[in-house]
Amino acid sequence: MSYTTHTNYSPCMDNSTTLTNRALQPRTGAILLELGTKKVNVGSSSPAALYDQVYHALQAICPPTAPGACLQTTSTFRVDVEKRVRADRSATAPFPEDLTVSVDRAWWNSDSKIYFLMVGVIAGSFERGIWDAANCYTFVEHKRGHDVEHRHCNSVDYVAVHFPGGYHMQVHFRSSSSTGSLDCGKVYPHAAGYVDTLQPQIEEALKDGDLYVTAKCMWWER
Repeated sequence: MSYTTHTNYSPCMDNSTTLTNRALQPRTGAILLELGTKKVNVGSSSPAALYDQVYHALQAICPPTAPGACLQTTSTFRVDVEKRVRADRSATAPFPEDLTVSVDRAWWNSDSKIYFLMVGVIAGSFERGIWDAANCYTFVEHKRGHDVEHRHCNSVDYVAVHFPGGYHMQVHFRSSSSTGSLDCGKVYPHAAGYVDTLQPQIEEALKDGDLYVTAKCMWWER
């Protein structure tokens, strides 16, 4: 059975709010998921496309054939973001740009099962940033005499996962657009729920059947 803890955490201030099931207290096998609170615009990308793009980007810059670890590697993929098309800023339209994916550090001790599970957690959690309508917005493009409505969404700027045994993967995301809003509190229930579905596979890979999932929204200045 899985128990989930949701925590809003500030490493700089003692203002955390935690909702904890008491059944967690005697247990030490945590699958820890950390989510950033700054927005990264992913434009009109669909959830499935976003998952695939992140998954493949991570494999490109931090491949499973690496010697069990990687550090400070970067890749990009294209998204359509809202840009101003007139000097007076009276009109906007979607334009393609690179979204940057940076692996700060990762370690999986050359265990391919653990590697692919962590990559899946990162990609699936980032994808779920756009699941809630609160993190999406619409704008109208005036195009050749017609109004075209676009729906763009934001996801989190950081996803990290830590497995018992020291296995970890920490990833930052960046885009230039600052339009729209992001509520990490709307993201972590979906992301933690996704990790819950992977828990049996994680327990099998770690040979530990007594794990639980805990998710945190992280606030910091960069």
